[in-house]
Amino acid sequence: MTIRRRVVSWLLLCGLTGTACQASSSLTAPSDPEATVFESSDVDQFWRAWENGGRGGSADAFQRRYLDSASTGLREFIPLRSITAASLVSATRNAPRYFDALQTWWKAESRSGVVLSTIRANNRRLTALYPQATFPPITLLVGRFSTGGTVNNGRMFIGFEFFGTDAVAPLDELNRFGRDNQKSFARDLPILVAHEHSHYLSSRAGSRAGRSGAPMLHTALNEGVAELVAELVAGAPTFRGFYVTWQQREREYWEAFDRERTSTDISRWLYNQGNATEAWPGDLGYFMGYRIAQAYYLRAVDKAAALRELIALRDPDALYAASGYRGSGPPIAP
Repeated sequence: MTIRRRVVSWLLLCGLTGTACQASSSLTAPSDPEATVFESSDVDQFWRAWENGGRGGSADAFQRRYLDSASTGLREFIPLRSITAASLVSATRNAPRYFDALQTWWKAESRSGVVLSTIRANNRRLTALYPQATFPPITLLVGRFSTGGTVNNGRMFIGFEFFGTDAVAPLDELNRFGRDNQKSFARDLPILVAHEHSHYLSSRAGSRAGRSGAPMLHTALNEGVAELVAELVAGAPTFRGFYVTWQQREREYWEAFDRERTSTDISRWLYNQGNATEAWPGDLGYFMGYRIAQAYYLRAVDKAAALRELIALRDPDALYAASGYRGSGPPIAP
């Protein structure tokens, strides 16, 4: 069920990558959202590998029928996230029912135009809010539960293995990270599109807030701005479900965040779901960054100028000061 046509952007969530999103402008991206290329042939190739030995743990099947047949996007993604035939065997070995359900759903639903229509409308909204927007090519692929999405070299990638909700895929075979990050293709993908598009646009605007070794405030704002853009364009931040709960302790989290915001050790705040506890959730930096960006935007008289400043993130410290955020914000509805 290959979908290869010029359509709207399908962008990706960086919250699952374990590193801050990165991008460059080495590819020329169109300014018309209708001209964006979406490549899904790799998902079809993965299912051929699955049917021809992959389900039984054959590394050779994944190598010959999936990796050796990779699209340009997948070829770029493989070294980024250390995708090998052996790693795919490891990721799928204990989850045959989960992947069977994903395969069945994909074959039945992959040509649906509902999500495309939603993303098309969102992208028109993004263009209205931020006329400088361009739309890079997107590759949909199957990875090893390490990356829901990332941006690299002007191209965007999404890991289909996280989209088990619509397939009613059984979750008992997955580890905690896989279970906690389940997404709905229909409901969540348009939100992820908007989030990841913000990262791409920030890079094009010259932002270095998400670079390795940046102060924690900068990295949190890099993600928080993307969450705000997702809300403005698609109606909700990607982690809204978590935020509904976290707002109950928001002041406490902010006080700790404010003390630690200049540190370059982000391990307590970002990309740390694997170390999350009930007392201290993972990825709280997304929440803090989102609340700061939201406060800045809401205070601004000129919303267009505010969004340009947020996306460019030239001076995260000044932006934080100007936001007036001190540990409280508008109620977040479920």
